[in-house]
Amino acid sequence: MLPDTRRKVLGIRSIQRNALEKNFEKALSIKKLIVESNLEKFMKNYVKLIEKTFSTELEDEQSNVAYLHEFGTVRPKKMFNLPGYVRGRPAPSSFTTIRPPTSREHDRNMTNIKVISYIELKEEREKFRKQIIKVIVSRDTEYNDETIIPSSDEIQLVRYNYYIQHGIDTVHVAPIEQHWISHILDLVPISLKKKHVKEVNAIFLEVKEDFQVAIKKGIVDFVLDDFKFLMKDSITKNDGKQVESFNKSARIEFDQAKQVISKNLFISNSVMVYLHQLWHKQFSDLRLIQVNTFYASKSALDLSDFHKSANESISQAITRLKKDWYPAIHQILSLSARENDIPVQRHRTKFYHFHRCVITIMTHQLQMLCLTSLSEVTDFLTNMQNSPGFKLALIQKNKLIQFDPPLNKFQNVFLNLYGMMIEAVCLPGLDTRLFSDLEMQDLTSKLKPIILEKIVDDYRLSVKMFLKEQWIGPQLRVQDFDEYICLLNGESQEEIKKFLSEDHSFEEYKVQVAKFHNLIYEIPINMAHVVRVGVFEMHRKDLIKAMTESSCAIKSQLTSKLISDYQLVCKQLGEEYQDINDKLLSPPANTAELMALKAFVVEVESVILHNMELKLQGVMSYIILLSDYVLMNSSEMKQNSCTFQWYLRLPQIFQENCLLVETKTVEFQDLLMNRIKVFRQDLKFYAEQVEEFETYGDINELASYLKKARSLDKLLADGLETIKLFNVEESAFGWQESHYPVRKQIADKLAPYKKLYDNCSEYLSKFDIWTQSKIGTYNPVDIDSDVNLFYENISDLEKVFTHFQEPHRLANTVRLHLDNFKEHMPLIMTLGNPGLKDRHWEMISEIVGFPLKPDADLTLAKLIDYGIEEYIARFEVVSDSATKENNLEKKLNQMMEEWKEMQFTLASYRDTGTYILSAVDEIQVLLDDHIVKTQTMKNSPFVKPFEPIIVAWETKLTLLQEVLDEWLKVQITWIYLEPIFSSPDIQQQMPEEGRRFSAVDKVSSLPIY
Repeated sequence: MLPDTRRKVLGIRSIQRNALEKNFEKALSIKKLIVESNLEKFMKNYVKLIEKTFSTELEDEQSNVAYLHEFGTVRPKKMFNLPGYVRGRPAPSSFTTIRPPTSREHDRNMTNIKVISYIELKEEREKFRKQIIKVIVSRDTEYNDETIIPSSDEIQLVRYNYYIQHGIDTVHVAPIEQHWISHILDLVPISLKKKHVKEVNAIFLEVKEDFQVAIKKGIVDFVLDDFKFLMKDSITKNDGKQVESFNKSARIEFDQAKQVISKNLFISNSVMVYLHQLWHKQFSDLRLIQVNTFYASKSALDLSDFHKSANESISQAITRLKKDWYPAIHQILSLSARENDIPVQRHRTKFYHFHRCVITIMTHQLQMLCLTSLSEVTDFLTNMQNSPGFKLALIQKNKLIQFDPPLNKFQNVFLNLYGMMIEAVCLPGLDTRLFSDLEMQDLTSKLKPIILEKIVDDYRLSVKMFLKEQWIGPQLRVQDFDEYICLLNGESQEEIKKFLSEDHSFEEYKVQVAKFHNLIYEIPINMAHVVRVGVFEMHRKDLIKAMTESSCAIKSQLTSKLISDYQLVCKQLGEEYQDINDKLLSPPANTAELMALKAFVVEVESVILHNMELKLQGVMSYIILLSDYVLMNSSEMKQNSCTFQWYLRLPQIFQENCLLVETKTVEFQDLLMNRIKVFRQDLKFYAEQVEEFETYGDINELASYLKKARSLDKLLADGLETIKLFNVEESAFGWQESHYPVRKQIADKLAPYKKLYDNCSEYLSKFDIWTQSKIGTYNPVDIDSDVNLFYENISDLEKVFTHFQEPHRLANTVRLHLDNFKEHMPLIMTLGNPGLKDRHWEMISEIVGFPLKPDADLTLAKLIDYGIEEYIARFEVVSDSATKENNLEKKLNQMMEEWKEMQFTLASYRDTGTYILSAVDEIQVLLDDHIVKTQTMKNSPFVKPFEPIIVAWETKLTLLQEVLDEWLKVQITWIYLEPIFSSPDIQQQMPEEGRRFSAVDKVSSLPIY
């Protein structure tokens, strides 16, 4: 709704227009006077005319005061003049100079209207005009010099310039607005303003002077506007006649034109006035986005909340238009239709144009709403001083410091508001069926206010540039965290990881733990959680929290490492104390364990406890350090208490150990004396058993005799170890070592009996094996050696037991058996030869006169039973021959076996791709040795059975020698010639030789398998 003062001003202007119409004839007389008289007379009469006009206006205004207060508005015949861009649907080009008032200008204008009252405004205008006229009249006397006759153009130009420079006091000129200066300076880069301070101040003063001159010029132009046409030289006396003729004849035409206008010019229709009154009374304060609510915010705005609130504000504004504005317009049109203020429906064209005018006014109002909203939103978004600011959080993401929300999100949200507002004012058209039976499709289509893209783009560009400029501040404030950036980018984590993987002292760990512990409290104190930087309110709590958490995590790693280390030591100490307790309080099973226990006690007291106390002190250092940083859990407390309790229990443990040692010492001493007594009784029993062997002489009981002798021998051997143990225990107790010569006497007496039983038993066992096995199974040499050994031993024992009848009889029996077996040794040596082959057995069969085949049934016992000893001499000849042939065959097989593992080595010769023999020295030596051996064997008289094999083997070795010699010759020659003929120059000089070498080279280069 318009304020009362605004209505008064509109009424005053209407009254002035009426007064000027009444004095129209007086104004024509001024034009005539300018021609007939001089300028001074004209100016004096003009002053009187102005004074009279203002006095007439005052009377008319006083008579209309009651009218103004009663109705609150003025409705003259000529309601108002709409600009050209409202009377028809405007073209885009017609808006190039339109700029909606900014919020500051609107507030200032409304304030001025409220302050200046009606009477004050009239008096000030009257005083100002009188002052201007006085100046004009007074300056005319300066040109009374008759010697200088200036032209009229020069007089007008000089006077016009003087009015501007000296006729108007600067007090009456409004100064330039400060925010205009700020906007101008904002367009100048900061670097230039800082670098050229003097130039900027000089330009600033020049702008102020130009602004004052422009305002003065506008004031003079306004005052002189009513009589500019009087200054033209082209005015003649006929002009007055034409005006007089107009006054007489044009009245009828004027009335006719007025009647046509009232019927066809819908802009003067009362409906249009009601539409304007409706908008200015009820919707002038409407904005698509109520930025005042954002200005009133006591805290910085969250971008998402701002976006949500802006959407809700737009929705509320559109809802208000649809629910209040549209129904009110429909009501005005309906009432006007009943009062016939709307063209009748039968005049379809007039009806169409009338509603086109309504739609144009509605579109203009929506356009002003959108432009004003766009301007105020832009002012809010680019206002750094009064704006509550926007929240901008610093967060850690992917080991980097990032803004949340980022710049592009701010830009998207802010810039999208313009599109949302422009789209929001595209409302549906009027439904003409509500007040008319006619339905016109183009009148019901959407209202589309024209918002020039240039205006929107300028707004968007200013917001975008403002954001970019303001974004520099937060980016610079990120540098506040440079000191702690290693906590975010992973450098500290990698450093600690490497630190933990290496061996470091306790003091080094102490320094690291203290460092990161201090950071946990230092960062939140040194770093402000919320910082206002320009239009942004930086919330750094999350980033600070991330840094402190990183420091806390690193500290936890260090403390966990310290805890695990000292807990491991503490556990080991507890186990060691437990082990010491178990050993000191475990009763020893024997004297050796008792002595070991005593030695262990000495070691514990002198060495082990000292080392453990040092470790325990280290554990205490760990506990004291960690108590400043972490809380001890139950498992740690349990382990620590267990270890320290063991340490406190040590004196009691040692006391109990002393009692145990004393008790066990007495016990083991008594036990040792009893064992010695028992051992002496055992020795007497062993002596009695040895005496029994004098009665053993039955060869059939030889096995039982041997078993009993071996058992007694083992007891005597164990007795020797027992005596050693006795001596050790006696030494431990400090006793004199005891000696037992009886044991040695018994052992010496037992030795010949045992030896007799061992030799007799072993001989008889082997005799059965030799005679029952296939002939040739055992080497005759080995049999002969064993028989001689047995015979010698038993013969000696027979002499030893000369005075003991039964043992002597047993030895004699076995010796006689050996004598009988030795008689068959020549037969065994000849026919038992393992070198005998089938051909040899055929010769033996011819000698004895019956066939003998070396199968499993031909045993030594059978050969002895055949009684063929008379052919021993002939058997020896065959046996010797078989032995030598067998030796030759073994050597031949050995040579062949050595060649199985032998290999020729081929190696690539340089980069030629040809392989040559290498490392043939070993093969050459072996080949020469085998050729000599083979030729020697070939000349042996015993080579006949396998002569073909030896000849073939010799041939193979000889061939290998020849091939190897030739190969090496060719290889040496090739190695010599290859570097020569590989040169292109040599091949050109010796083409034939080069061709030959190439042919041979191709063959030699072929792979060998």
